[in-house]
Amino acid sequence: MVLALSEGFVATAVALARRAGIEVEMPEPEVGLVRGDDQRDAQVPGNPRIAPAAVVTALDARVREMDHWMDR
Repeated sequence: MVLALSEGFVATAVALARRAGIEVEMPEPEVGLVRGDDQRDAQVPGNPRIAPAAVVTALDARVREMDHWMDR
């Protein structure tokens, strides 16, 4: 649930920034990156500048969809 809310928030923020003319820099996808492979008691976020290609592509698609449904 937290992941879905976070993704929706990020997509909304990016869509609004793009509408305001702000250039949003998406992280370059890294091939073969696997997150959550070895989880312990504490989760430490990885490098926020690196994301798997599927994550970057999905976020960009969600941003475009969010922008499409927003009032102009």
